[in-house]
Amino acid sequence: MKKILILTLAVLSFAACDQVAKFVSEQNGKAQNVQNRQGAQIYILSGLNADSYSFNEKINEKPVVVAFMAGFCGWCKKMLPYMDNLAGQVPSTQADVIIAFMDGSSSSLVNLEPVKAAKNIKIYYNAKELMQEYGVRGFPTIMLFKDGKPVQTWRGYSPEHVDSILETLKNLK
Repeated sequence: MKKILILTLAVLSFAACDQVAKFVSEQNGKAQNVQNRQGAQIYILSGLNADSYSFNEKINEKPVVVAFMAGFCGWCKKMLPYMDNLAGQVPSTQADVIIAFMDGSSSSLVNLEPVKAAKNIKIYYNAKELMQEYGVRGFPTIMLFKDGKPVQTWRGYSPEHVDSILETLKNLK
């Protein structure tokens, strides 16, 4: 009897995994469609080693402003349009502006109104490992990276952060 129960549970587990894989595949397709309709560039991070490598490579190329956010965070949703505005003011030759969402569900995050309205920012999903690596404990946390290292951090919701970030970028040497 125990063997039959264990075998039944194993079969159900494999079936569930297959359904989850199909769902993720479908959702990634939907996220791609949303990406094509809106202006924001969406990067879905998937493997820890690849994520860390590409992120670290990116922050070594030129200054990068990274806003660490979470989809459930009300302050983040309010801050996102300001970050999009910031990205529109900073020439891409000077710096990149990236939103790194802790959440991994791009299909639900791309439906947030501030994300739909974004035109200038690059959005990374499933950035939990990066947040742990850089000691992010609250949202939103905005970090300026230069030469691969964080040089300044802004915490919490404040539209004034945008002016401070622009001033800091002007004075970066």
